[in-house]
Amino acid sequence: MQGEVVGCRLMATTGDKPRQIGIDLGTTNTLAAWTDGRVPRVIPTEKGGNLLPSVVAFAGERVMIGQPAKEQLLINPADTIYGSKRLVGRPFHSTQVKALQKRFPYEIVEGDRGLCAVKAGGRVHDLAEISTILLQQIARYASAHLGGPVEGAVISVPADYPLTQREAVRKAARAAGLDVWRLVNEPTAAALAYGLTRNLDQKILVFDLGGGTFDVSILEIGGGTFNVLATGGDSSLGGVDFDIRLSDHLIERFETDEDLSIRDEPVVVQRVLNAAELAKIDLSLLQHAEVRLPFVTQRRGKPVDLLLHVSRQQLVQLTEDLVERCARTVDEVLAHAGLAHNNIDEILLAGGQTRMPAIQARLEKQFGKPPKKGVNPDEVVAQGAALLARSLSGGGEVRLLDVISLPVGIGRRSATGVTFEPVLARNATLPAQGAVEVTTLVDGQTAIEVDLFQGLSRDIKAADYLGTVKMDVPPGPAGARAMTVTVHVDAEGLLEVRGVAPGSPVRRLPMVAKHPTLRMDGPPAHLSDASSGSIPIPRGAAQGTAAAKPGLLQRLFRR
Repeated sequence: MQGEVVGCRLMATTGDKPRQIGIDLGTTNTLAAWTDGRVPRVIPTEKGGNLLPSVVAFAGERVMIGQPAKEQLLINPADTIYGSKRLVGRPFHSTQVKALQKRFPYEIVEGDRGLCAVKAGGRVHDLAEISTILLQQIARYASAHLGGPVEGAVISVPADYPLTQREAVRKAARAAGLDVWRLVNEPTAAALAYGLTRNLDQKILVFDLGGGTFDVSILEIGGGTFNVLATGGDSSLGGVDFDIRLSDHLIERFETDEDLSIRDEPVVVQRVLNAAELAKIDLSLLQHAEVRLPFVTQRRGKPVDLLLHVSRQQLVQLTEDLVERCARTVDEVLAHAGLAHNNIDEILLAGGQTRMPAIQARLEKQFGKPPKKGVNPDEVVAQGAALLARSLSGGGEVRLLDVISLPVGIGRRSATGVTFEPVLARNATLPAQGAVEVTTLVDGQTAIEVDLFQGLSRDIKAADYLGTVKMDVPPGPAGARAMTVTVHVDAEGLLEVRGVAPGSPVRRLPMVAKHPTLRMDGPPAHLSDASSGSIPIPRGAAQGTAAAKPGLLQRLFRR
């Protein structure tokens, strides 16, 4: 059986507390936990709370983090970055980023290597830089609480995160001075917090609906082994989407009642969005909530306040389709695992949005029993990551058998277009490895380039572009030269690519961030000789349908 036994790293610690931590780098909040035994504890912030808002604001030379930044969001949203977890590590021209651009008041621009970046405080910031700032703050809290520098960290990521975003998290953590021992999927971390210290033999479903991402994982727990049977999710669904539905409703009601328009005023819209989030939280406990915002606009020089009442039933109606999206994902993951609803022993909740009664009721309707409420959904992921960090430091053993959440493959060219061809299937147990052969198409071609993608759709434009690998080959007739590309994804979901050509040794192929290009009417004439460089041609493509090498033609993501 494939898998990974963790618990073999021995670290010396000084002082009374071990200094290995688990970090939940969330869309809405970031937090860390530690443990010296079986009970993980959340590390407090300087205010004594457990959660650091995942918000970074720029004001001239000043950088504000957490709650001060969240407060600036109300007066200067253009220079306040929140929700960056959805954007980090994504290509700027991807369909996912285009869909999100209208959702944020700050400017999203193209950064280094074609990746998504933000413009705030008068300059462009890599999204990994925003994550670094948050992680540095968490590391400071941990060092102060544990009595010395953090020795190692386990950081959780959404199960649905593509490989590029996982690598962006590692980059951010390294820049923050953290020694990252492991990336762990958030539902897996939640399952560790629930089952690591118990003698269980169960199949559990983890329903993780956080501020910006949604994951579902099914695990089989027994004998110290945590075996992920299937995972899935939606990286564009989270608590903020529920907030937006309610805020849009409040704005529409105000504009109808007052015959005034406020939706084009970013500061006012942000105030309403914040108020909608607070009302949503209240409605998890109450049947009715009041939204009161003074002086949102003016009429004939006099201030106009927003005062509206909203009911739990109204919130349910506004977000019913979002809840159903969650339910469909649950059924899809069950189908991938080959299980029925009655095969699940427990439903575990993670993420603050799971406090919504409508979500809990929908799960109870699906499974015929209520979800388990014995863990704090805001803290369970960080606690599980802390338990894993403790195990990695020598404090016990746990066997993790995780899976790849999204297929990984290449762009396969044909006479009719380019499609995504998986090499590694969804829910393959990690570590996983697969191979594919590609060949030259043009006479005299001296190198082959292969573009790698990750996604569920065969439509190449809907997949996440991971990078491009290149291997030199001797010149020869079209189709006479080939290379075998081996794709390996390790236990953390990190990618390595190797290539081999006949008569050559296997070697590791570094990936570069070139946006692939498409061309259906054949390569330009000057690319058909041996001096033209490389043309990425997967095996089986028809002659005369080659694409010019990246950078010469229109980028795929700009189409």
